[in-house]
Amino acid sequence: MTVSLPVRPGFRFFELHLRLILVTVVISPVAERPGRDVELNSRRGHEIIHRLQNITAPAVFNPRAFFDGKKNLFSVGPLKMQGNAAEFVVSMTDTPQPAGSTRGQFRIKLVKVNEINISRRANEILTGGSDVSQIALTFLQIVIRQAPMLKTNTFNTRSVFTPESRKSLNGGFNIWNGFFQ
Repeated sequence: MTVSLPVRPGFRFFELHLRLILVTVVISPVAERPGRDVELNSRRGHEIIHRLQNITAPAVFNPRAFFDGKKNLFSVGPLKMQGNAAEFVVSMTDTPQPAGSTRGQFRIKLVKVNEINISRRANEILTGGSDVSQIALTFLQIVIRQAPMLKTNTFNTRSVFTPESRKSLNGGFNIWNGFFQ
């Protein structure tokens, strides 16, 4: 006889009540050149979203959201947008630009795609094999990687290395600890 009990996610003695909001992000330069494809690398995408959340529209992102560097933004609270979409223009420079100049400006479109109540869908997440469990796993990977990626240039698509625990070896070599996914 098998007995199935509902699983409530928690940490030690604290039960988690987490609502995860998934938002699709489209970043494009304000001054697009016709016939030219714009592909931003992950680092540049992080810098643009970081500036959006901290300088351009901090009131919208409270608490701040987590960005995967390409197109997914995860928030643990509602974004203060009117409706399910918003558009912003972010300037990547602090110096005043000449009138009519759009250099260093990016248009960011946000569209709310999904909302997942983690505590209600815990069994589905823990057993895996569903879209919800994949979204939850992606969110956790982004949370772990975001801060080191913004602090250092020592990352690639699957690894992030941090200098905090760096050790010197003979011959001018260093060994760094990191996260691999």
